[in-house]
Amino acid sequence: MRIQFALLFFALTGLAEGQIRQFPFVENFDTVSVPALPPGWLTTSNRTSSGDFVTTHSAPLSDSNAVLSTNATVLQILSSPLLDFTDREADSMIFYERRSASHNSGVLVEASTDGGATFPIQIGDTLRNAGVTSYIPRKFQLPSGLSNHTSVRFRWGVLGDGTGSSGTIRFDDIKISAKAVYDAAVTGLDF
Repeated sequence: MRIQFALLFFALTGLAEGQIRQFPFVENFDTVSVPALPPGWLTTSNRTSSGDFVTTHSAPLSDSNAVLSTNATVLQILSSPLLDFTDREADSMIFYERRSASHNSGVLVEASTDGGATFPIQIGDTLRNAGVTSYIPRKFQLPSGLSNHTSVRFRWGVLGDGTGSSGTIRFDDIKISAKAVYDAAVTGLDF
């Protein structure tokens, strides 16, 4: 019985270790060797079997890397690691997006509260090419439905509804913020 308990404890500890609990969560993709994604990040393999999104040294916003995908005609998804919003209010998300002129696919940012099994929560409207080839900030207020959930995952989906098969899209400097549900405050002072 003790051995089973110990195995269960270590399995749950290992699962919990993979979740992000520190906020703000910031990812700039600079801690990995190109073309690898940071730990916990996932991507589809619809365009290439080695993964649709990869890190690159080419045109990062900050320091040395950004994450890149090519071909606006193919559905491609980048998913964040699991975030633990236990006792936290989901607050905001900001990231920077850079596209080539020919990358005209819509991009949809969505959230899951069940570890990525389903993504029923849409974060903002479908993002379109802004008509510039430099980085632009994308800012969103996160819905309260993410608050106090233990297994939140975000995904950026290139919808594949574009025409630019050689177009590129990059994301960099992703920041996800949360507030403590319970906050201490001075309500009075007695002498």
